[in-house]
Amino acid sequence: MQIAALTVKKTTSCSSTRYTRDHISLAFGDAYGNQTCYLYLYRSGYDGWKPKTVTIYGYNTRSITFTYNTFISNGVWYGFSDCNGAFSAFICEHYRPACVILFWGFVL
Repeated sequence: MQIAALTVKKTTSCSSTRYTRDHISLAFGDAYGNQTCYLYLYRSGYDGWKPKTVTIYGYNTRSITFTYNTFISNGVWYGFSDCNGAFSAFICEHYRPACVILFWGFVL
């Protein structure tokens, strides 16, 4: 099994809350073995957060940018999938994507 090192870059919308103490989880993966095709965000907390974009890139992989520009609801997975060639948004209340999960703790 080969594990690729990936970099995740997020930008926050100017209309987001000024700062957040919320915990943000990130789930992403691929269907092709070398290209990220879905990304879900999960927010846990009371401050709120409005991401503008999230870009995933790495060595020998094509970068992909997911545009959110909407507040992420508390306690709900929200994201996008382009794995079948038809880009669509999903809200997953009881579904936890099986993939790599990273935790961000940051102040905006």
